[in-house]
Amino acid sequence: MSKAPVPTFDQALAGRIAGVQVSGNDGQPGVANTLVIRGNNSLTQSNEPLYVIDGYPIESFEDLPISPSDIESIQVLKDASATSIYGSRGANGVVIITTKKGVAGKPAISVNTYYGVQKVAKRMEMMSPYEFVKYENELNPATTERIYLQERTLEDYKNIKGYNLQNELFQSAPIFNADIGFRGGNDGTQYSVFTNILRSEGVIINSGYNRLQGKFSLSQQLSKNIKGYINTTFTKSKTDGSIISENTGGIASLSKIYSTLGYRPVNGTEDGPDLTEEFYDPVVLDETPTDYRVNPVISSRNEINSRILTSTVINGYFDFKLSKNLLLKIRGGLTENSMNRESFYNSKTQKGNPNYPTSQGTTGAVSELKTQNWLNENTLSYTTKINKHKINALAGFTMQENRLFYSGFEASFIEDESMGIDGIDLSATLTPTVYKKRMGSCIFPGSRKLYV
Repeated sequence: MSKAPVPTFDQALAGRIAGVQVSGNDGQPGVANTLVIRGNNSLTQSNEPLYVIDGYPIESFEDLPISPSDIESIQVLKDASATSIYGSRGANGVVIITTKKGVAGKPAISVNTYYGVQKVAKRMEMMSPYEFVKYENELNPATTERIYLQERTLEDYKNIKGYNLQNELFQSAPIFNADIGFRGGNDGTQYSVFTNILRSEGVIINSGYNRLQGKFSLSQQLSKNIKGYINTTFTKSKTDGSIISENTGGIASLSKIYSTLGYRPVNGTEDGPDLTEEFYDPVVLDETPTDYRVNPVISSRNEINSRILTSTVINGYFDFKLSKNLLLKIRGGLTENSMNRESFYNSKTQKGNPNYPTSQGTTGAVSELKTQNWLNENTLSYTTKINKHKINALAGFTMQENRLFYSGFEASFIEDESMGIDGIDLSATLTPTVYKKRMGSCIFPGSRKLYV
């Protein structure tokens, strides 16, 4: 898996584990893929598995992106073993990830870096101007005669170079990744320092994904019978670009890819406008008023859609060897995430296009979503041997709480779009949204949640 030059581990898992299906919603950099283990279990709820990273369970992998170079091992629980350990949360399967830690030995520095270029693997083959006009003439001769055959003949279009907006919308996107690790220690102390830098542009213009991550872990033998471990991870990532798979309300012409592939390749007159520089196609607008497509290249360049995730994770444990056969393990952790979103669509974008009936004109929104999650696990295990038999007994309980706070503002019909995102507070339609949510659980091994 480490040989695959991908930003996140889920992309490297595709096609590598039986029973695990990995699919992408779109090709936007930084957007996590969907993992499904042994098929979908629900029609209306999430089918995403539970992720357990160094013993810390999280509901969504997007909350803590990890560099594939920092992963020591991955284990996938597909069957009843998942629910027996993690209760109902493991009903869709469990992905257990163990990251690299310090090891006893001489200090070692590891460097892993790569640079590459991403491209769309295959572009759609489009009609030439001659093929397009010939097809239109067979479909509707009267309209074709009026639009395309007034100043030119059909044969003239064989020598005209046509438009292909795929060449304008798609780009060669560079990607750079660097991982630097410093690990070492002795029999009593092991340490690990890790840093990841990722810079990736998207294959669609005005899109990209950047990530900076730092991690420090320390394992210490405090005494003969007590061992401690602590891990801290800080991640900051930024995703830019519109979501290609976004719901368009069933209107095909609002889809960016539809507009790209459906843009006509040629004008009908020699002095006609350059269609690559026009926001509206004047002929399409006149002939089909309900076709709301716009130039997808101009729309993409004018959109602001950024998401900044800041994540801090602190977790650790203490092992107390109470006797030769009795071990007490106390594990705890805290995760804090902050997701800041900004979006702005002016009149030169698909969403801000005032031409179609449900348009809300120039729109903008800012929001902040903060989540806090703490966990405490306490287990007491007893292991002994009687003749040829081995007995292992385990008792314990888990407490976990999630807190969520959301605040945001959204505005439509913004009069002065020249100020960009800074001008949304001047809109008369400014709408604030604030809410809090708190969820807690107490779980005993093999049991269901007692309260939520």
